[in-house]
Amino acid sequence: GARLVADRAEALKAAYRFDGRDDSILARMPALKGLPLTISFWFKTSQLPAAGQYLLSHGAESGKEPGFYCKMLGRHEEAHSRASWPKSGVQCGAVFRGDTMWAIVTSESFSVENWHHVLFSWEDSTELRLFIDGNLRPVMTERRQDELYGAPAVLRLGSAPENISGGAFKGVLDDIRLYQGILSSRELRELSSYTPRAPGIFPSDFDEDDL
Repeated sequence: GARLVADRAEALKAAYRFDGRDDSILARMPALKGLPLTISFWFKTSQLPAAGQYLLSHGAESGKEPGFYCKMLGRHEEAHSRASWPKSGVQCGAVFRGDTMWAIVTSESFSVENWHHVLFSWEDSTELRLFIDGNLRPVMTERRQDELYGAPAVLRLGSAPENISGGAFKGVLDDIRLYQGILSSRELRELSSYTPRAPGIFPSDFDEDDL
C-alpha cells in the first residue's frame, strides 16, 4: 500500500506516497448529500506522466449520490479523446442525478518535485470551477455520458476507480478534504497556504456557517 512520507512542511510520516503501480487507499465515506461540493488536496510528482494518472475519485450512486474524479493528464493522452484539449494539466469530472458527466480540464503546467494545491468546486450540475495553487484557472468543459466512478461512498486515493483500468498515480498526496459546500475567497486562500498538522483525511477547520 501507500507509504507514509514527509509532507510539504517536512513533518515525517505525514503524507502518502504512491508507487504508480498497485498502491492505493480506499476510505469508506459518509454518504454525500448532493451539491454543492468542494474537493481540496495537495500533490507532488517527480515527473509528468506519459499516460493519465488518477489522483482521487469517489464512486457515485445514480440519481442519489454525486461521483467525481481528478487526474493528471499524460503527455500522450487526449482528454476524453478531444484533440483540441490539452495533453497535460489536470482534468476533473463530476456526475450527479443520472449518468451525464461534466468534465473540465486546464492546461496548467506543473513543475516537478514541487507541491501543488488543487481545489475543485461543484456548485450545481453545470457550475464547476478548478483552482490551481490558489488561482482560478480557465477551463474547457464537456458534457457526455460516462462511468459512475466505482462503488458509492468510497473515496479512492492514488488509483483509478475499479471500473477503469490503469491510471495509478506515482507521487505524493497530502491533506485531502471534502466540503459539503462552496468555500469563500478567504477560506480558499487559507487552504492554498495551509501547513498540515497530521497525516490523512482532515475534518473541516472552518465553521459550517462559512460554507
